[in-house]
Parts: sequence; C-alpha cells; structure tokens
Amino acid sequence: MLVDVDIDLGRVFRRTGVREKWVFSSIAAERAATYAGAFDLFAKTANFGGLRHIVLRPLGKKVALAELDEGIQQLSDDYNQHVGRLVSKRLVDPLLCVIHARYDAATGLFDLHAHCVWRVSSDNVDAVFQGVQTKFSTVWMDTKRIRKPAALVNYLVTWVVDHRQLPDWPDDAIRALWNASRPKLIRPAGDFLEFRRTLGEHRIVREGGTVRAIPIRKRPASKKVDGPPPKTGAVVGFVRAKLRGKLRWCAIAAVNGQDRLNRKQISSIVDQSRLASRNFAPTYPTTTTGQTPLPAGPDLAPVSATVSATPSSGGAAAQPAPTTRPVPAEHPFVLRSARVIASLRNSFTKAMKALALFARAGPAIVKKQQGP
Repeated sequence: MLVDVDIDLGRVFRRTGVREKWVFSSIAAERAATYAGAFDLFAKTANFGGLRHIVLRPLGKKVALAELDEGIQQLSDDYNQHVGRLVSKRLVDPLLCVIHARYDAATGLFDLHAHCVWRVSSDNVDAVFQGVQTKFSTVWMDTKRIRKPAALVNYLVTWVVDHRQLPDWPDDAIRALWNASRPKLIRPAGDFLEFRRTLGEHRIVREGGTVRAIPIRKRPASKKVDGPPPKTGAVVGFVRAKLRGKLRWCAIAAVNGQDRLNRKQISSIVDQSRLASRNFAPTYPTTTTGQTPLPAGPDLAPVSATVSATPSSGGAAAQPAPTTRPVPAEHPFVLRSARVIASLRNSFTKAMKALALFARAGPAIVKKQQGP
C-alpha cells in the first residue's frame, strides 16, 4: 500500500496495481516514443530498399463497441494468416504492423485498420497486392518512395488512438477502450523485431536530434533479512510513482491481511518519512509499473524478508538511529522547508533594513516636525 509523503500528505493509494492503458495519452505517448526511438536507431544501419507503406481494412462491417477485443483479435488473425503466406513465399519482408482504432460517430462503431511497413521488391509488388486484395475490404499501397522511414513510423505509433478526439467519444466507447484486454496494437516484425530484442538492457534517450541507447544499470537484488514480518503501518521503503496524474514520492507501508491503515498509523508514516533517507544510487531508475522498493534507512521500522533493510554504507540490518540524523538535501520536505526558510529570511532582512533606516533618520524627522 502506498502513502503519499510529497503532495497530498497521508493520502493512501490502495489499488496501485492498475495496469497502464491506451486510453491515457501519456501512456500512448511513452510507448510511441519507445518504438519511434528504436526505429530511429534501426534506420541507421537498416536496408530500406523496396520499403512500402500499406493500409489494410478488415472484411465485413465496422466493429461494435462491445466487440472491440474480438475485432482487434480478428484483424490480427487475418493478418497473421494471409500476410504469413506471403512471408512464407518470400514475397514480403514485414517490419512493423500498427492497428489504429477510430470511433465513427456517424455509425457508433469502431473503425479498425492496420498500417503496415513492409519491404517489397518492385518485381513482387503485383503478387503481394493480389495476395491481400481479396482478403481485406480495402488495400492501399503508397506508390511513392518513403523518404523518411523514421518519421513515418513515428506517425504510425503516435496515432494508434487519436486522443484529440477522445473527449468527444461517448462513455460507452471510452469504456470499451478502457476494458480492452491488453490489445496488441503495435507489432514489430522481421529485422526490426530482432533489433528491438538487442535493446532489452538499454534505455532509449533522445537529446535534440540524436537518439542513443544507454545501458540500464540494474538495482542490486534485495537481500533477505531474518526476523518477524513488519507490522501494519511499518514503512518498508519508498518509491516514486505516478498516481492520479502526479509524480509523487510515496512511502511503502506494510499491511497484513485485511488490515486497514488508521489515522494514527498514517500520521506516523508521514512523520517517519520526514526523517527517511533514500539510500540508493541516483542512476537506478524507479518506475510506475510495479512497486520498486528502495532500501529503507536505519531510522525506519523493520522490513520484511523480501525488502532490503541495509544502509548504503554497510550490510548490517536496520537499527534505531539518533534523532539528529541528517536529512538528504533533495528530499521534498527539505526542499519545501528550504523555500519557506528562504522566504522568511528575506522578509526578516527587509524588516531589519527598514528598522536600521528608521533608526538613522527617525530622530531627524521627529526634530524637524517639532521645529526650533
């Protein structure tokens, strides 16, 4: 269970395991950036001879709101079956398939279509077109040369769902997208798929016009600590998590069974957090997908067997610490306190200057008012 110790002090988030969904524009943007960055790196060494952009629409009518999952799965199955035959015949070399979902306000149905990036030689274009034109309701193939493949892929992965139109969708359409069970809307293939697998231990960073793959420094595995499990309300670590649209520092509180945190326990958690230190290397990433427990400081409560309780400077188990333990300068409570202190100090300085000025000029003013 997470307790906010940064923005909404003491706010408890019980359901922190809600998976990320396509309905959130930030989630879609993060996924798009990941795929677009990977394709930028892939484009530096890839052979794009015969690269084509193809759009496929499924047979039959558009998809009802309650059948979005089935519609996506059917389009994926048709693609696997019919395009798979072309791949087996070595007529096409697919690199990427992206399914776009649009809500058609005129019919109240979902319009699904697949954007494909394939390598097709000029000699095989007619054979490929004949192999798919009767299997899908609409087949469109760009006859022009693709000058900027990375820009095309960035467009395809960015507009899987048009979030600009989402506010105009009816509730049933939004609910259908929300309830979609892990739809596979972006599907790398062929050489691009193999290239992405090589990036498994890397983080893609875009700086200006340059894209780089930086190795991820993994957090050391947690060490098991002997001892009884923590009591309900004990702080076992900290995590940076994006909850309710805000990035927060949260305390990870132990909760046994069906226990619930009471006000006294929440207040204690916030108090402990004011003295807590985040003993972890700054290069270790923290994510919002899963709770990444950070090593608890020596002034925290005992931790469970699966959470590290060792300070960064040694391997001993957690021990009580003196109350004068320094707080790291980057802790949010310290930053807020520093801003308040700086403001008070500034006001005090101005007041002292005003008093000094009055002390020098005051007698002369009084004497002038009294006259000779």
